[in-house]
Amino acid sequence: MLRHFRVFRSFLISYVAILLIPCIGGYISYRTSISVTESISIENSVIQLEKSQELLEHRMAEVEGMTRQLAISQEINALMNDRGTERDVYGIWKAMRNVLTFGQTNDFLQNYFIYLANYNLIITSGSSYRPEHYYEYFHYDNLSFEEWEQQVLGQTHRSEIKPLTPFIQRDVKTSVITYMQSLPLDSFNDTSPAIVVVLIDQKTMTGLLSGLTEQSGGWVHIYDAKGNTIFLQGEKVPDIAKLHADPKFDENKTGQFYGDDLVITTRSDKNGWVYQAGIPRSTLMEKPDQIKRISWMITGGAMLIGLLVGLFLAYRNSLPINRLIGVMKEQFGKDDDTGRNEFDFLSGNIAGMITKNKLLETELHRQLPLVRDAFLKRLIAGEFESREEIVSAAAQADIPLRQGEGWIACQDRRRKSGLLR
Repeated sequence: MLRHFRVFRSFLISYVAILLIPCIGGYISYRTSISVTESISIENSVIQLEKSQELLEHRMAEVEGMTRQLAISQEINALMNDRGTERDVYGIWKAMRNVLTFGQTNDFLQNYFIYLANYNLIITSGSSYRPEHYYEYFHYDNLSFEEWEQQVLGQTHRSEIKPLTPFIQRDVKTSVITYMQSLPLDSFNDTSPAIVVVLIDQKTMTGLLSGLTEQSGGWVHIYDAKGNTIFLQGEKVPDIAKLHADPKFDENKTGQFYGDDLVITTRSDKNGWVYQAGIPRSTLMEKPDQIKRISWMITGGAMLIGLLVGLFLAYRNSLPINRLIGVMKEQFGKDDDTGRNEFDFLSGNIAGMITKNKLLETELHRQLPLVRDAFLKRLIAGEFESREEIVSAAAQADIPLRQGEGWIACQDRRRKSGLLR
């Protein structure tokens, strides 16, 4: 039984080895497909972040362009340079009307105001306020009125960005990014005649980056050259300070895996902002995982079917050999050479049979004259009882018989020898 199993095993190993060759090729193709799909996913994420960056920079450029338009506005310049004791109410109304048109083309300009230092007045798209009245409805959550007046209204700003800050707008809490520009644009003193302040709600920026936060379930972090956070949004945001302090994280790399996220980093050449987006590995590998599952299902099914076919073929092809080995053992006895395999056993016994057959043939040729002599003596003596017996004995003696005729030789002492037909 063990020897029979060894023959079966030899065939099965051969079939399994042949089956593994296409499986190895399929695995290499699978790994290549996974790598290409992963690269495409990373590339698409980078492109998506760059497009969001492009769109955000375009909106910010529009904000800056609005301040330049205000800088050349005749109504605003007239109000800035007014040194009269009375307010130009009509000029203020015209300025408010012109201010109203800017917010219709850019959602970043929905909430902004112009501060006139000579009037100590804040002009918005709908009304005008004293600074203390404006502060009652719109103010930063972490700044007092005095601090706000000093840091925002009392200084000169040159395209200055105030990072993301908690803000209260008519008792509604939100977070805003503040863009500040003094008027005129060439103001270099500690104070300026007018200041344009644009409040950009975080929710407005979220709409531009929703493809990276909502669709992929990732997070986005934008910070300036000083490391101040401009924008932060998303689920499962890591500890940003720990992320930047980790020596394993290279901020110069465009894409790298950190923890369970793929972190993509791009830098703006215009304002020096750094854009970072974290995409969960599970989301990024969704399509590669589908390919992986399908590939393993197909490969597993093919392996199972191939193994069953291999078992059948191994059994079918080993059965005749096992039978032949059994016959050999019955005829020649059990093989005691346990070091030999089945094929050595068969080849050895077959070679022995051929050798013995040749020896037997040689011996028969050597004994042939004696066989012929015995046949002829029996034939002459008339010892054969039938024609079939004569034909059989003649064939063994290798003597051809001609049907219907023959020759007999006899000898007599009283007369000469002769042949009778």
